[in-house]
Amino acid sequence: MTSKLWLILEKSDETRVYGGKGGYDDNTGKKYNYDNLVPNHKNIKTGDVVIIRKENVIIGFGMIENISKEQIKKDQYRCPECDRTSIKQRKKRIDKFKCGNCKLEFNNPKKNEITVTAYSASIINFFTIPKPPSVADLKRCAVTGDGTKSQLSMMQLDLNRAKELIPLLLVEADTFEEAEKPESTVRTEGGIAFYISQKIERNPELRAAAIRIHGFDCAVCGFNFEKKYGDLGKNWAEVHHRRPLSESKGEKRTTDPSKDLVVLCANCHRMIHRKRGKILTEVELRGMLRD
Repeated sequence: MTSKLWLILEKSDETRVYGGKGGYDDNTGKKYNYDNLVPNHKNIKTGDVVIIRKENVIIGFGMIENISKEQIKKDQYRCPECDRTSIKQRKKRIDKFKCGNCKLEFNNPKKNEITVTAYSASIINFFTIPKPPSVADLKRCAVTGDGTKSQLSMMQLDLNRAKELIPLLLVEADTFEEAEKPESTVRTEGGIAFYISQKIERNPELRAAAIRIHGFDCAVCGFNFEKKYGDLGKNWAEVHHRRPLSESKGEKRTTDPSKDLVVLCANCHRMIHRKRGKILTEVELRGMLRD
C-alpha cells in the first residue's frame, strides 16, 4: 500500500464555523474529525501521514492509525440573505459572520439540522515541528493545481517536494541501494525521523517455495546460517528477485521461484544491489569473491 501525504486544516476555537458547517471536536495530534461534506473525505486512508495546520500555522505531523465513522446529526449554518452556506466566522468584527457569496455581514445565521457521516481519525507518532514552514509554502506542494489558491481542508501533497521543507519526512524505499555520500568524520544521529512507507507487495509463499527449491546455502558464496550460527541461524536465508519488483511499477506479475528467485546470504544480497542503477548477477558477484 502506498501512503499519501496530506495537509489538513484544524479550525481554532474562535473560528469553528466555516463554510456553513458547525465545528469539529478535534484533539490536536491525537484525533482529527471531519464528515462527508468535506472534499477528499473518501481519499484519506489509514496509514496516510497528515501535516496539521491550525489556521495559518503548521503544528506538526503524524500517521493515521485508524478511521471510525458513524451517522450523526449536526447543525448547518446559512446566510440569512442568500441562503448559501459559504459563510465564515470572524474574531474581531462587530458583525460575527460574513457571507462569501453575497458579502452580507451579520450576527445571526440561519440554522438547520442535517444528517452526516462523521469520521474520526486517530493519529499516532505525532511530532511537533520546531521551525515549521509556512502554510503557503506547503500548499505549493499540492499534487494538483495551485495549492495556494485552494481552500481545501484536506489537501494532498507531493511527498518529494514536501520533504524539502520538512526534512524529517523521509521515504523508506524498499531497496538495498544506498546513495553515494562523501566520507565524513562526525555526524549527529539518534534523532527522530518519520518514514512514509511505499512498500511493494511480496508473496511469502514464493519465498518459502524458493527455499524449498534452492535450499539455505547462498548461491554466490555458499554461506549457510545454520552451519555458522547453529539453532539461531536455522531455517534462515534471504531470497533475491533476479528481476527487481520495482521494475513492475506497481503492476502484478507472475514469478517462478525456480527461475526468478535465488537464495543469498545477507552480505551477498547487499553486494548484488551495491552498484546504483545496476543489479549484479550471481555469476558476476561470484567472480568478484576474494579468498
